[in-house]
Amino acid sequence: MQALENALEVLIKEIKNTDIYQEYRKQLAEVEAQPGLMEQIDEFRRKRAELQNSANQDDLFEEIDNFDREYEQFRENPVVNGFLDAELGLCRMMQDINLKITEEIDFE
Repeated sequence: MQALENALEVLIKEIKNTDIYQEYRKQLAEVEAQPGLMEQIDEFRRKRAELQNSANQDDLFEEIDNFDREYEQFRENPVVNGFLDAELGLCRMMQDINLKITEEIDFE
């Protein structure tokens, strides 16, 4: 088990050394420098998640379009957009890592 713990520490260190993670941390610092902005981003993410999880498939595209229009000006803020893009990049990297591990250990 100690070998696994050591490998995990190395993996975490390598993730933190990636350009993707470094960009995420940079963008996060910019968001945190603006009081109240993280709360607005959290509200945006909460509403988007609710929409994706509760919308009727027939109305989903229309509701997404309405949501995008409602938050268009918010997303034009370069700090908000930069953070959300960096966050998405980090999430995709973590999903790729999870997928590769899951595939290699034949976890169904």
